[in-house]
Amino acid sequence: MQKVKVIALVIITLISAFAKSSSRELSPEEIAYLDIKQLAEAVELYHREFGRYPTNEQGLGVLAQEVFISKSCPCKKDKIINGLPEDPWGRDYLYLSPGKNNPEGFDIWTYGKDGLPGGTGANRGGGNWGELECGLKEQHGFQAFFILLILTGFGVSLPPYIAGVFLAYRKGNSIEKSLVGYHLGVLCYFVLLVFLLAVASVIL
Repeated sequence: MQKVKVIALVIITLISAFAKSSSRELSPEEIAYLDIKQLAEAVELYHREFGRYPTNEQGLGVLAQEVFISKSCPCKKDKIINGLPEDPWGRDYLYLSPGKNNPEGFDIWTYGKDGLPGGTGANRGGGNWGELECGLKEQHGFQAFFILLILTGFGVSLPPYIAGVFLAYRKGNSIEKSLVGYHLGVLCYFVLLVFLLAVASVIL
């Protein structure tokens, strides 16, 4: 039984260590993507209420102003959002309607760290036409891949492990002795194997 506890502890430690490393702080690019997504949803709500998008003169600021938003009660005023966020580099998000990238709707974007069009890396910027979303998916792709591998490892190894425990118990072993043996090695092998594959995919 002590062997089971030790091996289980090793597996749990490996998985929890990865979970902690994956729950890092968001990068500026990820924060920008989430802000832009929230602002775009607020603009769409404004469109549903008023039948049009905010004008370029109104800009995104109108979303944080008290406006009449209830058709059933014209006297009711409220804000669509409580306040406008700045981009991670301390500048206002930019707005254009109709947009150059979304001619049927609107563009919301940031130019990135340097505040200038173009650039690469942190200076690349992006908007609600998919660039930041692609970057976010790339950064989180490994986490989904790792979870898929772990689930695959458990899915493959648990049936033979359970069968091994059952057969060992049928032979008259105690439940504690039935939990260890060749079948436990199979379980640990597959779980550790997929973990190492995930790590190797990042290193290589």
